[in-house]
Amino acid sequence: MPEKRYDWPFGQPKRIEAAQPILEDDLPPIPAQGVTIEVVAPGIGAGYLFHIHQEGTAYNLYSYKGDLVTRFTDMEALLRFINHAAGLKFDMRSWRLSEDLNRRIDIGDDSLPSEAEE
Repeated sequence: MPEKRYDWPFGQPKRIEAAQPILEDDLPPIPAQGVTIEVVAPGIGAGYLFHIHQEGTAYNLYSYKGDLVTRFTDMEALLRFINHAAGLKFDMRSWRLSEDLNRRIDIGDDSLPSEAEE
């Protein structure tokens, strides 16, 4: 299979294969310019991409187009969302945030929801 290439400022995705929820130690270091991680769960051909940039103690999540999607107040909140979105562990706050993000995309709302709003 050919190596994936993205025209993305965070570079080539760092792959994480996970059959259970990922922990902070499972993540690659997040360099100053940000990182793209690909979380692959067993039985899923492709992975879930997360484009992450750290800003102080907060973590920004970007779309594949480079638009800021949401901001997490800390690593714990980011990991809850990643694990939820990749189907590794259900989290009610992350589910609500996902629903909010999907509604905003559907109606073209550019305001920035965050995990902290839950």
